[in-house]
Amino acid sequence: MFDASPPLGEPPDPPPERTARSHLRRPPATPARAGLHAELDRLLDARAGDGGPALAAAIVAYDQVQRAVDGALVAVLSGFDASMEWAADGHRSPISWIAANTGLSAKAAGSMRRTSLDGADRPHLAGAAAEGRLPLGHIRLVGDARRAPVEDLFDRDEAELVATACELTADGLRVHLARWRYDALAEAQCNEPDGPEPPASAGNVLRLSSLLDGRAKLDAELDPQGAASVRSGLDRELDRLRASGALEADPRTLREIEGDLFVAIFERGMAQRDGAAPAPLVVATVDLDTLLGRAGFDPPDERTARRAEIVGHGPVSDDVMAELISRASLGLLVTDPATGHPLWYGRRRRMASAAQRQAVAITSLGHCDFPGCTVAVHRCQVDHLRGWEDGGGTDISNLRPLCRFHNPLKHRRQIQAVVGSDGTTSYTSRDGTPITSRYRHDP
Repeated sequence: MFDASPPLGEPPDPPPERTARSHLRRPPATPARAGLHAELDRLLDARAGDGGPALAAAIVAYDQVQRAVDGALVAVLSGFDASMEWAADGHRSPISWIAANTGLSAKAAGSMRRTSLDGADRPHLAGAAAEGRLPLGHIRLVGDARRAPVEDLFDRDEAELVATACELTADGLRVHLARWRYDALAEAQCNEPDGPEPPASAGNVLRLSSLLDGRAKLDAELDPQGAASVRSGLDRELDRLRASGALEADPRTLREIEGDLFVAIFERGMAQRDGAAPAPLVVATVDLDTLLGRAGFDPPDERTARRAEIVGHGPVSDDVMAELISRASLGLLVTDPATGHPLWYGRRRRMASAAQRQAVAITSLGHCDFPGCTVAVHRCQVDHLRGWEDGGGTDISNLRPLCRFHNPLKHRRQIQAVVGSDGTTSYTSRDGTPITSRYRHDP
């Protein structure tokens, strides 16, 4: 096993009834409904002592049943809302009826009702819901994307957005919808660099609440610059501790370590010699059209899909990118070998250079490369896809970010990694079984 990052220490081992008003007979079970009955039986019949594969199948069955139930709820709640049955029962609103008859909080009941009504009004969303392909959480995320000033563009792209939503995890869908919205704003000329001045970003907000025994809870919402400063400071201190080996036998969780580091940084301050606060290094990717447009050049006739993101954090608007450019320390990464930038070392060296680690972070998707893992790239190591001991070179084409759990796991279980023609990495177990996840995190 070899990690192309500096040595950081070993990870821990993996951690009252009412009579129904309607007496209509239900329709006969369809094949799809029969399949759902089988999945429900699989889930209800599972026991904690069953084997791992059986328990995994029960969890997958739960997902399929939940999506079917949530999809049916979209149509049921929209019809119930219009039926006025809730008023006939003496409730002032459908929300209070739902809360009283399901035990949900009023907030949760309101969210469920709003999501169902929004989903029923959108043809492609309603169709996917009826087919049992989307849970309520995904329906809510897609429905919330239809807001001013890009409603018409949403209606145009709804089918594509819904199809992608059926394949993504919730976190991946959030990122995809954020990318789509910024691109739609640019297409609608509502987010152009030379357009109207965007509203000022919200400032930093912090609340320190007292708890028992002298403890306190810190709740903060930071603007992009503040978030980058705090993240940069914590990462710098974590890297220092890892490099020194101080974390090898540390029993604290990462949250506890970062909490202690935050207090330590606050106590000693991070002022430079001239008294100015250090500017954080922001690793960002921007497409060429957006960059040239901000520099004053006319946009091309055929514009590429807009891309402006902070690596590991996701899409940002043009005004946020402009603010970071003006206030943060930025590094320009040139990946063309013709420029002489040494990103390919072959067998001349084993350790990845700082430039290579930055290149791997930028060309990654912002998280660990292992299927289904979403550990942020700044918390990952750099691993040789083809191991150094097997003749692999220290080249960015042979390097990928892997978290401190999956890096040793890959070597311990002799997992093979192969890069396809599209640049994506395929992982297979020792016996050749592909390692995948049921839902994608990245569109």
